[in-house]
Amino acid sequence: MLRYSIVDGSVVGPLPTESHPRAHAVKPHLFRVDAKTGEVWSDHGIPGGLHAFNVSVTDGKFTTVSYVEVEVHIDLRLVTSLEQDAVDHAVSVRLKGMTALEFFTEHAATFRSIFAQHLNVEPKNIHLLSVQETPRGYLLNAFWNAIVKASQGKIFRT
Repeated sequence: MLRYSIVDGSVVGPLPTESHPRAHAVKPHLFRVDAKTGEVWSDHGIPGGLHAFNVSVTDGKFTTVSYVEVEVHIDLRLVTSLEQDAVDHAVSVRLKGMTALEFFTEHAATFRSIFAQHLNVEPKNIHLLSVQETPRGYLLNAFWNAIVKASQGKIFRT
């Protein structure tokens, strides 16, 4: 059985890049690695820019270390505060045979329109909270939340 881990002290980021020339390194361990699958993820609030670290994998006898770079892009037009209630009442959709890149480039706007039409709300009130791709890249989990404004001016989450 293979075991994965981040090499202690190797996390650095964000690093200076052409798009973020004055980036400063921050505290380590913004990223985590699943020991069994090697899947990499981060905590919320990670700063944008290029992050780098080393990941080791061992079978108990041999160990290999690999350099990993993760570039984080933050679109400030999309940054909003997210209440737990929105997550608790989100809709999850699983799609087979589609990568995250394909979803965003070809289907996200259509999905937003379809959800809006069925909920009788404006597409701008449909929010994509999360997209997670499986390691094979062909099963996608998309979590959606709609903010529905009633005529009395109250806000309801679906």
